[in-house]
Amino acid sequence: MKNKLMKLRGKITVIMMNMITCFLMAQNHVYAGGIGSSKLFTGTERMLNDMKKPLIGLSSAIGVVMIIYNLIRMKMGDDVDTKMYKKRIGIILICMVLVVSVVTLVSTILSYYK
Repeated sequence: MKNKLMKLRGKITVIMMNMITCFLMAQNHVYAGGIGSSKLFTGTERMLNDMKKPLIGLSSAIGVVMIIYNLIRMKMGDDVDTKMYKKRIGIILICMVLVVSVVTLVSTILSYYK
């Protein structure tokens, strides 16, 4: 009885493997539109293009205000505080450059989908 079950199990395994092979060999051709024509992509692209200039302007304005604030605090503080405020100003400048770089990178990536 046990021997018959093992043979049956082996035959079922061979049949299943053959069926899986046949399904995997069947080629399905799917013709779909590109991502550039989808409504989600075009809406996101328009939103990012509309936000490009305000984002750069807002980050620049906030950065300039923060630099001026830190310069005022640096002039009012002592030598120990001067080091700290110089470091903060450097971080602010790096962040401003980073925002401009990210916005440019996003617009460059979006231009490849057109």
